[in-house]
Amino acid sequence: MRLKGLLHIGSIDLHKETFRSFFSSDMDTYASAVAFQMLFAVVPFIIVMITILGFFDLEWLYQIINEHADTVIPGDAAQIVEQVVDEIEKSAGGLISIVLLIALWLASSAFRSVTHALNIVHKVDESRPFWTRFPLSIIYTIAIALMLILALLFMIVGSQVLEWITGLVNLDNIFIVLWKWLRWPIAAILLMITVAFIYFTAPNKKQKFKDIIPGSVLSVLVWIALSIGFDFYMRTFVDLSILYGSLGAIIFLLIYFYISSAVLLYSAKMNVVIERRNSS
Repeated sequence: MRLKGLLHIGSIDLHKETFRSFFSSDMDTYASAVAFQMLFAVVPFIIVMITILGFFDLEWLYQIINEHADTVIPGDAAQIVEQVVDEIEKSAGGLISIVLLIALWLASSAFRSVTHALNIVHKVDESRPFWTRFPLSIIYTIAIALMLILALLFMIVGSQVLEWITGLVNLDNIFIVLWKWLRWPIAAILLMITVAFIYFTAPNKKQKFKDIIPGSVLSVLVWIALSIGFDFYMRTFVDLSILYGSLGAIIFLLIYFYISSAVLLYSAKMNVVIERRNSS
């Protein structure tokens, strides 16, 4: 890990330079494009995740994800996820391979959009042929789904699983108490690893893994803070249903995806700035 980069995350000069570079490269526009792709990819991605859960005989997570969707997804966006999970759960038995392949293709489109944006961040051209990029985007989408499922397991059902293990091996209750506090930072670390995986695999540039750690850490910490703040603001001060009616939840989700995309690209741009500073 590049400790020097982590120590400079809070540097005002670093963020001034990153902000200038972010907007001069039109990263806000690319964040909009990524958010738009994510909006179309969210349902297929949920299909892929639920298919993976079924493969590992974890169907019991369907109901738990529904019950705790608002723990990881703010506001009205959680309602959309709950509805999608409900519908997929009812028809899961009818999913056939061709439907799963279509879902994978649609879900991976968001990763391909992120790939293009990160190439712009690093100012590199895409030289990898389509017949390698396409299957790799599907593989990476599955890998990201697996890592997110693991993070969800820690965030949502970590304490229940530990209680079950404690009942089997007679662990002391202190482990349950500790785990209720430790599972959140562990889940955050898993999310940082997921973001680092995206930064490492998506752009057409060879990088040292340690060089992408500062942006990965910043991305998750800022994303968590903004998600909480955005959820509070929208619940307290704004009712999108007044302006958009039944489309309010979709607009909420699109804004949330835009914020998430902007944080992802900003943190990647910060990595580039740190790398440039360290090499000069």
